[in-house]
Amino acid sequence: MEREERIFLASLTEANQEVRRYITRVLDEGTTLSITEYTRPLSDVEQNLGALLSRLGRVLIERSEGRGGSVVDATAYQSAAVAPKAPEVQ
Repeated sequence: MEREERIFLASLTEANQEVRRYITRVLDEGTTLSITEYTRPLSDVEQNLGALLSRLGRVLIERSEGRGGSVVDATAYQSAAVAPKAPEVQ
C-alpha cells in the first residue's frame, strides 16, 4: 500500500468519525433534555463536514475512473434516503 493510499484511508476514517459526531449532535440537540453546550454552531459543523465529504467523494470517483470505472456524473447520484427540509429561519 502506497503512502498516498494510507493518507486517503486515514481521511476516510476521519470523515467517518466526523459523521458520527454530527449524527450524535443532531440527535442530542433534538431532545428537550439536552444540556450540552457546543462551542461551534451546527451550521459551521455542517459546512465543514459537507466540504470534507465532497472532497473525499471526488477522490473516490477519480480512483474509480483510474481503475477503469465509468465516468460518473456526481450530480446525478440519487440517494434512497429522503433529505430533510432545512429548518425555517425566523
